Amino acid sequence: MNIAITDMRRSVIRRTLIPMERVRSGSCYGNLPNDIGRIIFELVAEGQDYSCAHVSKQTQIWVERVMYRDIVLNTARRGELFHRTVSCLRDPKSATTKPRNFFETRVKSLVISFEVNPPYVLPILKACKAVKSLACFFSDGHISSELQAFVTSTALSPTWLSVPGSIFRRNERVFSHHIFRNLTHLELLWEDEEPELSWSSWEALSELKQLTHISVDIQFDTYQPAELARAILAWCPLTLRIFILYVLFESYFLEGSEQLEGLKSIHEGEVDPRAVVGCSQGLNNPDHHRCAIPNIHMKEFVYQWATVPLMGETMWGLAERRVEERRRNLKVSSFHRSHDQRLTLEKV
Repeated sequence: MNIAITDMRRSVIRRTLIPMERVRSGSCYGNLPNDIGRIIFELVAEGQDYSCAHVSKQTQIWVERVMYRDIVLNTARRGELFHRTVSCLRDPKSATTKPRNFFETRVKSLVISFEVNPPYVLPILKACKAVKSLACFFSDGHISSELQAFVTSTALSPTWLSVPGSIFRRNERVFSHHIFRNLTHLELLWEDEEPELSWSSWEALSELKQLTHISVDIQFDTYQPAELARAILAWCPLTLRIFILYVLFESYFLEGSEQLEGLKSIHEGEVDPRAVVGCSQGLNNPDHHRCAIPNIHMKEFVYQWATVPLMGETMWGLAERRVEERRRNLKVSSFHRSHDQRLTLEKV
């Protein structure tokens, strides 16, 4: 549960002097102005208490806006239940009163993990095609030709996106697809360094004029992480503020490794002031954090793609903090150098 949201919910309800039991039962609802009632019921729902949706049809609408806003399918059971709900809307015999485009208008962020049954993925994506944040954490076994055709159509236009490269056909791994057009945040899983499996048109990144954050998670062995980062950054648009190079192997951070100096140069801002390093695996040695942002546990990682991040830090927030920390240190160092130069001149 998000602590800030919980505190805000309690504060609002405390100010209105309404016990939580009365909010859940709806006994206070008739005495409240409509906008105040909506705020209270939505804040209760923010704490994942959806029981008050049964008070009336109006409160159900309010609560469902929150209930279905951020869908995180990180278990097989959640995937099954949500697919069943989605399927009901397409079934003419279903007793549901919800319109067919219900999830298209309600769902703002969608996370699909590798635990979701592969045949469920495409129907869920089609039902939630207006999402603003989309994260696909699944393997090649989830990817069909029908899914590849859908993601390269004009149906999807998120602003936040996390996808594996294999979700696109091998000859269509370019950044000119409609799904990339409005992105501000992009996380890309780069599975293989072989040219025929790689991204064939990195230069198209420069056409993504709204892109401010990009994370590239390389899943292959590389001996020159700094050069790889420079090559990708060369194609990024001027709007970019944050670049994260995620590496798979913890051994890169050990003293004496061929990659350590390159990782340090990225993390210290020598490669580019916008660039930082992350590690896909847990970093057990505290010294490793000297050349990488802190690792986020996968359990929390999936939730950071929600419209309102539901758990802890996000990788974007950690990267921004690191970049800002370097910027402040640079200003302090510059000030001290200027001060020393003035003292030297005065002595002369």
